Amino acid sequence: MEDMQQALRRMMAVPFATPRSVLALGYKGLEADTLRNWHHLASKLATPGANVTVVSFGGSLTAGYIAKEEAWKSALEGSWVEPMVAWLKAAFPSVTFNIINLARAASEVIVASTCWYQYVPHDADLVLVEYSLNGCLDSSGRPMCSSTTMLRVAHYESLFRRVLRRAPNAALMSVAAFMFSTYTYAQGHLILTAPNAFQSTGEELHGMIARRYGAPMASLRDSLYGLMYNDPLSLQLLGATRLSIITDTIHPTAAGFTMYGEIMAYTVRQALAAVMANGAAEPAALGAAAAAADDYGLPLPLSPVAAQQDTDTWCREGSSFRSAASCVGKGSCRWGTTDFNYYCPHGNCRMRGYFMKGAGPRCISAWTPPCLQQPAVW
Repeated sequence: MEDMQQALRRMMAVPFATPRSVLALGYKGLEADTLRNWHHLASKLATPGANVTVVSFGGSLTAGYIAKEEAWKSALEGSWVEPMVAWLKAAFPSVTFNIINLARAASEVIVASTCWYQYVPHDADLVLVEYSLNGCLDSSGRPMCSSTTMLRVAHYESLFRRVLRRAPNAALMSVAAFMFSTYTYAQGHLILTAPNAFQSTGEELHGMIARRYGAPMASLRDSLYGLMYNDPLSLQLLGATRLSIITDTIHPTAAGFTMYGEIMAYTVRQALAAVMANGAAEPAALGAAAAAADDYGLPLPLSPVAAQQDTDTWCREGSSFRSAASCVGKGSCRWGTTDFNYYCPHGNCRMRGYFMKGAGPRCISAWTPPCLQQPAVW
């Protein structure tokens, strides 16, 4: 391991293209003594030849490879994850980074908490979670992430807990996305427009959960809210207007993805800087927060719903479903793969299962859940 202070100085010397005044607004950090497992990450990053595994969860914003219209064509290079890791590579050139992107467009936290967390390797080093937008508003605009008793908030916490049990040394970070939309309303005889409400996502409760588990948060809303609704100011600070950054209310252009990645990288840098300045010492405050902790040192859940389901799940999805099910009966049945997003190279952008044709074939699945003595057949 190289000198921790030397690694810190080299990291702090790597520049950002986005102004610090914008990056700093989105940083929701914690004291070094409360950052869970970031000392492990810091020590590994300061070790020449180390392999660091970065895992990301989220929807289309994190899956990336947007290919909707002309304005998105240059966004096929990836998402914000790639520029964030590119910054890390520049800061720690002697470290090898492995990216596992478990995001899928149009998905939300429940499927990640139930199934996809099982794809996190046990030796994961950094896990990034982006679900503050997807699933947090229903089709009528009603908030779905405004109470710890709501299902998606409970699953957000369950995802944190299940990941930490599976990869107990992983540092976690929350990524808060935002929909930069406008709405119209009547005021007397006038029709006025207003920005999307600041509190319209799951960011506030997700931030509370993140703090509980020693995870910092990077907020796209806090970084960019004032700029996305003010083109002159955006042009002054960023040298670009809203249309150069995003071409709908959520998804960035390639330039926007680079900026989003720098907002994430800034939060990673600040968290690491706090830990490295402290010599990557064990966080002293976590013990006090873990009253009545479980065997993994996790504190009591904040969500009563998460507390009721505080265990691992049994899920066979994608490739793992093949060994748990088979086709019987007449007709055509084959195992195959189809693209959820043709342009996206990530494994989770593929759908795998049995393809059936004609009358007669059926799929059966047999297994023995931990709570049963005899196999269950579906």
